Amino acid sequence: MREYSICVGGTWREGRAGTMPAVGPASGATFASVAVASPADVDDAVAAAGAAWPSWAALPAFDRAARCRAVAAAIDARAEDLARALAEDQGKPLAAEARDEVTELAEYFGWPRRTQYACRVAHRRPPPHRGGC
Repeated sequence: MREYSICVGGTWREGRAGTMPAVGPASGATFASVAVASPADVDDAVAAAGAAWPSWAALPAFDRAARCRAVAAAIDARAEDLARALAEDQGKPLAAEARDEVTELAEYFGWPRRTQYACRVAHRRPPPHRGGC
């Protein structure tokens, strides 16, 4: 059986509240064991996010956009696996719902690319970055 941990501050760990079975609603079969985060785990995650914010905010917008595009590319590369996971975990129809949901997720992370393009089309180019656009 697959086992899933939680990620806090870039480190995978067990949840302090134990684990719980992941049961597919369509099949009723247990397909994984999932870590359960405690309130202390949530506090740790919020603190880690707060600690990471200044370095993220200090990045130039183009660098943040590039990282978002990298996330979109990673989602696209694993789209079928992610869609199958949604179908198994939530009982969603694979073709009718789960694949579209994964595509939509990748599009959210592609938003900075579309915004940059829209600014250029409207002649409101963002400031040059590392020698210009």
